[in-house]
Amino acid sequence: MRLLVHLPESLRVHTIEATNAVHEHFRRTHAQGERNFRRRLRIGGFTFAVALAVLAGNVVLRSLLRDFERMLVEGLEEVC
Repeated sequence: MRLLVHLPESLRVHTIEATNAVHEHFRRTHAQGERNFRRRLRIGGFTFAVALAVLAGNVVLRSLLRDFERMLVEGLEEVC
């Protein structure tokens, strides 16, 4: 990819600095994008771990409640 920058005659002596500034701008923009992407991956991983923990808790709680319900029904059958 090429970028053509038109400078006024008074700034032609600073062509190299302008070129370096454009390169630096895009390098920093790219680096910032990579940092944002890594941050999103970290947050996504944490969110996924929390979701799995909630799911596991629900499965365990459901199993415990099913056992409790079974014990309660058996206890009521003995009384009646």
